[in-house]
Amino acid sequence: NDAERIGDHVQGLARMIKQGEKRGIAFDADMLSDMKEMYLAITDMFKTVGGNLINMDRERLAKVAACEDTVDAIRRRARKAHLTGTIEAGRDYRSDVLFLEFITHTERIGDHLLNIAQACLPPEEEQEGFVSDTK
Repeated sequence: NDAERIGDHVQGLARMIKQGEKRGIAFDADMLSDMKEMYLAITDMFKTVGGNLINMDRERLAKVAACEDTVDAIRRRARKAHLTGTIEAGRDYRSDVLFLEFITHTERIGDHLLNIAQACLPPEEEQEGFVSDTK
């Protein structure tokens, strides 16, 4: 189920952070900026979904979908930019590997939150044909 998968991804993030700290791996300013942007979007999604499980409507679902679109866009942009930067700048590849793990876990959390929001939409709202721009 989606809630369980979110927990799995959070555990993956925690392991990743511990591993990075243990090995002394640091993120550069661009990575930290992208991570913060994704974190803020995911936090907004959690607040919207968690606070409205019973009261989900098309407007709230659209907000969740917009946040998920933001997370997806950051993932696409960051993946390309950071892989290119590693090669060109000779950065430590280990920070890029952990960074890519972070954005992958975070993007998947967003996917699961969107699934939960869609599942909470009342049947009368579903019949109106809400279509997300995600994916």
